[in-house]
Amino acid sequence: ESTDPQWSPDGTRISFTTDTRGRHEIAVASYAEREVRRVEHMTDSIHDEYGAVWRPDGRALAYLHNEDAAVSLRRVFAVSHADHAVSDIPGMHLSPDIGPNSDTTAFMFSSPSRPWDVFVTGERAIEARALTRSLPAAIDPATLVEPSHVRYPGADGEDVPALLFLPYAEALRGEKIPPAIINIHGGPTAQHHREWNVATQVFVNAGFVVLEPNPRGSTGYGKKWREANRGDWGGKDLEDIARGAGWLGDQKLADPARIGVYGGSYGGYLTLMSLALRPDRFAAGVSVVGVVSWKTMAETTRGDLRDYLIREFGDPAKDAELYRERSPLTHASKIRAPLLILQGENDPRVPRSEAEQVVRALRDSGKPHEYHVYPGEGHGFRVTENRIDALRRALDWFDRYLRRA
Repeated sequence: ESTDPQWSPDGTRISFTTDTRGRHEIAVASYAEREVRRVEHMTDSIHDEYGAVWRPDGRALAYLHNEDAAVSLRRVFAVSHADHAVSDIPGMHLSPDIGPNSDTTAFMFSSPSRPWDVFVTGERAIEARALTRSLPAAIDPATLVEPSHVRYPGADGEDVPALLFLPYAEALRGEKIPPAIINIHGGPTAQHHREWNVATQVFVNAGFVVLEPNPRGSTGYGKKWREANRGDWGGKDLEDIARGAGWLGDQKLADPARIGVYGGSYGGYLTLMSLALRPDRFAAGVSVVGVVSWKTMAETTRGDLRDYLIREFGDPAKDAELYRERSPLTHASKIRAPLLILQGENDPRVPRSEAEQVVRALRDSGKPHEYHVYPGEGHGFRVTENRIDALRRALDWFDRYLRRA
């Protein structure tokens, strides 16, 4: 597939992102007389690259380079293909924009210890300069945890990339082997980056080890890994999550009897599936706007998301048994661990009716659970008070069942 098309300033070339060689990379097509004359790949990296923008003089492009969950900003010249870093601060760069002088470059930047800020740099700059500071002055950056990029054996023995956050000694409360939380990203065609994640920082500062896995189906690790869960949602990607919990215990990084699972959207779906089908691995869970039934999801979600569901998972009519078997609602009776469910009242992606199906099943079977709906919220929470409340509820849930239980 090809995405991110950008005309060159003189209108003779088009840059775009392509995955024809097994990874996302930048290519440039020459265009004249309504015909594409030649297509050139700009780099030969083994890592995913995307999001190119032209310099105003048309001589070069700035683009994003994704390696081990960190996204740096680089520049490649259109003719020579000479390539070098524009900014490689450890973290995630986004939305580059090049000034009229073809030198000054502004971009967004975030890291696990820094919320999103605007930066600027240039050819003669020693390092990029921050124009904004989003981290409140009351928060000491030294208390925030930077992760290690790790790999652990997943389904079929394939390595699963992940970010591992270990709490500082001051947060451990004297525990030699702490509890842990696996934070699952949404999508599933998405990725945990080395960026600001409030939930992760709240959990790790409360003394929990946090693992952010990028299981099969995640972006950032090439086309094969990105498409490895196509038609298999809740299959081997679920096994990748469960084996992450096992790995934490095997490495003595966390107490294997006190591991929780947390996620939103597709991450909420895998949270529910983890509790239902891997009850030996997880002692508590928090699902935020998670999918409960693929059948009702296909019937009630937005049209564009239904098209995505059919392309990546299957047709609800032809693959009805797959839809049933891979739905948490089918396996709700198997959930043993305490479950907190958080839902937006007006969610257009995963409607409130999804959450209420599993809540009804849990209530009827007497399973330990709590359910909270945020009025006026959609797919994820935008009102500051609601975001704070959701994190407080999640932290209290894990503290209650992973530490005080």
